[in-house]
Amino acid sequence: MARGTQDNEDEDELTFVKLAAVTANVVRWLMKVDEEKKEQRQRNTGSGSEEKKQTEEHTDYVDQRLRELAAFERRARGVKDRTGR
Repeated sequence: MARGTQDNEDEDELTFVKLAAVTANVVRWLMKVDEEKKEQRQRNTGSGSEEKKQTEEHTDYVDQRLRELAAFERRARGVKDRTGR
């Protein structure tokens, strides 16, 4: 019976070492994933400002085209200026 107890202690010790190694691997992996997420956020932040700039340019273009269309419609109706004269 003492022999069986000794075997269990060896297995428990080995299990502890394996658990420590697995834990260390998981921690390293999580740190790597965290770094990759941070890098991705930084890349997205840079492209986010580019998207915002493109959106503003698009909005300006649409506004300009709407003003041109309104001016064309006024000319087509024979109205010379915005007051309707």
